Amino acid sequence: MSETSLEEYRQLVEKQGWALMDIVQSVALGDMDAKVEIPEGIEVLSELAVGVEMMIDDLREMLAEQERAGAELARRALQLSTAAEVSRASSSILRLDELLPQAVELIRDRFNFYYVGIFLLDEGGQRAVLQAGTGEAGRQMLEAGHALEVSDTSMIGGCVLHKEARIALDVGEEPVRFNNPFLPDTHSEMALPLLSLSEPVGAMTIQSTKMAAFSEGDVAVLQTMADQLATAIANARLFEQTQATLSYAEALYEGSERVVRATTIDDVLQALVHSTLLQRLTRSTINLFDRPWGDERPESMTVVAAWERDAASAAPEGKRLSVSVGVRHMLDQFPATHWFDRDEPRIVRDIATDEHIDERTRILFAEQLGLQSMMIFPLVAGEQWIGVLAAQGNVALDVGEAEIRQITALTEQSAAVIQSLRLLQEAQTRAHREQALREIAAVVAASTDLVAGLPAITEHLCQLIPLDVLTLATYTPGEPEYTLFASPNMRDSEAAPSNMRDSEAAPSNMRDSEAALGAETKADHFARPGIYLPVEGTCPGWVITHREPWLEADIRQEMLFLEDEQLVSEGIISRLSLPLLVGEQVVGTINLTSTQPSAFTEAHLLFLQQVADQMASALDRSRLLQETRSALTEAEATHRAYLQRGWRDYLRQQETLQQGAFLYDRTQGATVLDGLAEPVAGLWLPEMERALAEGLVAATGNGDDGERRTGLAIPIVLRGQTIGVLGVDDPAGEHRWSEDDRAVIEAVGRQLAQALENARLLGETQLRAQRERIIGDIASRVRASMDMKNILQTTVRELGIALGTDRAFIRLNPDTQPSEKP
Repeated sequence: MSETSLEEYRQLVEKQGWALMDIVQSVALGDMDAKVEIPEGIEVLSELAVGVEMMIDDLREMLAEQERAGAELARRALQLSTAAEVSRASSSILRLDELLPQAVELIRDRFNFYYVGIFLLDEGGQRAVLQAGTGEAGRQMLEAGHALEVSDTSMIGGCVLHKEARIALDVGEEPVRFNNPFLPDTHSEMALPLLSLSEPVGAMTIQSTKMAAFSEGDVAVLQTMADQLATAIANARLFEQTQATLSYAEALYEGSERVVRATTIDDVLQALVHSTLLQRLTRSTINLFDRPWGDERPESMTVVAAWERDAASAAPEGKRLSVSVGVRHMLDQFPATHWFDRDEPRIVRDIATDEHIDERTRILFAEQLGLQSMMIFPLVAGEQWIGVLAAQGNVALDVGEAEIRQITALTEQSAAVIQSLRLLQEAQTRAHREQALREIAAVVAASTDLVAGLPAITEHLCQLIPLDVLTLATYTPGEPEYTLFASPNMRDSEAAPSNMRDSEAAPSNMRDSEAALGAETKADHFARPGIYLPVEGTCPGWVITHREPWLEADIRQEMLFLEDEQLVSEGIISRLSLPLLVGEQVVGTINLTSTQPSAFTEAHLLFLQQVADQMASALDRSRLLQETRSALTEAEATHRAYLQRGWRDYLRQQETLQQGAFLYDRTQGATVLDGLAEPVAGLWLPEMERALAEGLVAATGNGDDGERRTGLAIPIVLRGQTIGVLGVDDPAGEHRWSEDDRAVIEAVGRQLAQALENARLLGETQLRAQRERIIGDIASRVRASMDMKNILQTTVRELGIALGTDRAFIRLNPDTQPSEKP
C-alpha cells in the first residue's frame, strides 16, 4: 500500500471510530434514540457498529422493563395506600352513612375507576340495597332506591349468594349481568362480597370504561379493602345496635324512674306517655276493673286517668271515644273487650287492614270513632289483673318490637305502682300527720304557756283537717267552771250564755298573758279570752265530766249545749272536742270547729288525740314551771333573809367589826406601805350612799357638794344581797378615777364579798365544831354514870359550865305543877 493510500486508510478509521464513540457517549448520557450507522470499508468497524447497535437495543428494552416495573410498583403502592386509608376510615368512622360514601369516593379517585358502589343486605337477606355510589349515577340510583335480588340474575346478587368475587373483563361477553342504564360506558366490572365472620353483609361493585381493566393483583387488593369494609360495617352495625340498646335502656330507665316517682295514677300515665311512643298517638287511658279479672270477667272498668295530645289531632266531634276520668264502661258492651289479654299486648297498627278485626268492629272504630290504630296493654300486679292501658291514634301506627317491649316493661311496673298508690297515699297521710305531730311537739316544747305556739299549731292542723276555729279550755279538777281561751281578736258574742263571767279571778299566769291561748282561722267564736264557762251544759264541760271526746258531724241537727245556737249563727256546723288528760285528771279540752259538715272523722280523732296529749303535757309543764318558779322565789327570799341575818349575827359576834368600817390612810405613815388600815366608827361618805342606793359603782368628783375631794365606791354584793360597801377617796381632790380604777375596785369587791363569806362560813363551821365538841364531852360524862341522880347532876353541872351561865336546871314529870317558881 502506497504512502497516500495508508494515510487515507488511517483517516477513514479515525473518522468512523470517532463516529461510533459519539454514539456511545450519547447513549451513556441517556439518549436512547441515537441511531447507529454501519460504516463501510473497514470490516472491523462495521462489526463493531453492529454490536453497539445491538447493545443500545438491549439497553432500550431493559429501561422499558424498568419503567413498567416502576409503574407497577407505584400502582401497588397506590393500592396499598388506598387500602390503608380505607382501613383508617373503617376504624375511625362508626356511622355507615359517613363511612360508605367516603370509601367509594376514595377507591374511585385513587384507582381512576368509572364507578364504585356498595350494597348492603336488607333485614330479610333477600335483597342487596345500594347504600353508597359515586358520581351522578350513584346519586340517581340512591334516590331511586336501587336494589338487586340475591340470586344469579346479577353479578352483585351472585357474589353475595356464593360468597365469592365475580369479574367481567368484557361485560359484553358476560352471560349473567344486570345491564344498568345509569352506567352505559362500563366495559369491565368486578363484584366483591363483603364478608363478616364468613357471612355476607353486602357487596361492592367496581366498574371501568376499559376492557380487561382488572388484574389478579387488583382483585387481591380490592378484596382486602372489601373485607375491611365488611368488618367496619359489622362493627358499625354492632355499634348502632349497642347505641339502640343503650337508648332503649335509658328510655326504659327514665320511664321507670318517672313511674316510680309518680304520686298519683295520673302521674303514672303521664310517665308512660312521655317516656314511650304513646305520645305519638291521639289519646291514652288507664282503666281499672271493678275487681281483678280472674276466672270470671269483671262487670265494668273505670277510666282513672286520661291523656289526650291536643284537640287538633283528635277525631272530629261525634267521632270520639270518651276519655273523661270517672267514666265507667260495662265490659259486656265495650267493643274491644274481646281483644283484652292478660299475658300479651294487643297491637293494631292499621284498623283498616288488620286481618284480626271483623268488619263490624272496623266500621265502629274507623268510621264512627275516627280511629286507625290501637294498643292495649294488660296491667297485672303480682297475680292480679287489675286493668288495661289503652291507647288510640287517628293515623296508622309504625311501631317496632323494641318499642312494644319498652311499653310492656313499663306497664308491668306501672301496675304494681298503681296498685300500691292507695297504700302509698295512706302512708303519706300518716307521714304528714307524724310530721305535723313532730312540729307541733317542737312548738309545744318551746312554749312555756302555749301562748306563742298556738297559732303555729293551728297552721299545722289546718294543713291536715278542715279546721276553722281552734280554742283551748283549761280546768282545775273539782271546780264548777273552766276557762276558755280564744284568739284576742275574736269579738264578744252578744248571744253568749248569761252564766258566763269574766276571768278576773283567773290564775295570774293566765291573766297576765299578752295573747290568749286560742286561735281564730276563718270564723268568730262566742267567747273572748279568759271567759269562765260552766262545766254543766257546755260541750267542753261534757268532755271534762266524761273524760271522752265529743264528735259531732252537724250541730244543726240537734242543739244539745248552751253554746250551740251561737255557734250555728256564726256558721259553725261540725265540732270535735277532746279531753286534755294528765294521768287520770282532766286539765282542759282542745276544741275544733268547722263550717263544713262532717269535717272531722274517726281517723282525725286518733291523730288529734296525740295533739291533745302533747298540749296536756305542756299545760302540766307550765303548771309545774310556775310552781317551781314560785318555790325558787320563796327559796331565794329565804336565803337572802338568812344571809342578812347571818351577817348581822356574825358582825354582832365580832367586836372589831362592830365599829362598822375599816380605813386605810397612807397619810399616817412615812411611806405608802406604812399607811394605816384600822377600824373606824361613823365613816359614811356620799359615794358610799349612792353605791348602796343604786347598787352600782358611784364616784364623786371635784366640785361635788362644794368639796375638793374625789371618791369612788361600789356595793359589796353576795348572792344578790348587799353586805357592805368598798371605796377609795382622795381628800385633796387630785385623783381622777379612770375605767381601769373602776375595773380594779369592782374585781376587788367581788373577791372581797366571796372572801368575807368564806370567813363567815369558816367561823360558823368552827363554832359548830366547838358546840359539837362540848356536846360530845357532856354526853360522854353523862353516859359514864349509871345512877339516875348522878346523870342529872352531871348534866346540869356540865351544861352550866359549858354555857357559862349562873344556873342550869332539869325538871322531870312535867305534868306536876310546881307550887312556886324556882
